[in-house]
Amino acid sequence: MSQAKHTYKHPLLWVPTSYFTMGMVYITVVTASNILFKNLGMDNAKSALYSSLLGLTFTFKPLWSPLLELFKSKKWWVILMQVLLAGAFALMAPALRLQAWVIPVLGLLLVASILGATQDIGTDGVYV
Repeated sequence: MSQAKHTYKHPLLWVPTSYFTMGMVYITVVTASNILFKNLGMDNAKSALYSSLLGLTFTFKPLWSPLLELFKSKKWWVILMQVLLAGAFALMAPALRLQAWVIPVLGLLLVASILGATQDIGTDGVYV
């Protein structure tokens, strides 16, 4: 009898890059947005408030993680979130050129924050 080989890739091939992308989304949404707001002329108090509020989705991600169990696989969620995140960040460039940029950029950053937190949940599930 021949033994069946497992088809899993070694974790060192995908775990570091996966967790790097998780961190990059968080840093972009929380830290880089604060710098962005400040460079675009927003005062310190509003800039800190908005960037802090955007980070709350990463704090509350356990509240919607059980819902991800109901639909598709973890890998599907990770890939979908990465595609949607690329779209959200791509839309941010033209939004920054608008005269009234604050609401569209905050909205896109909020969407990116929710997508990034969901990607975190999926990535952790794939790894486990």
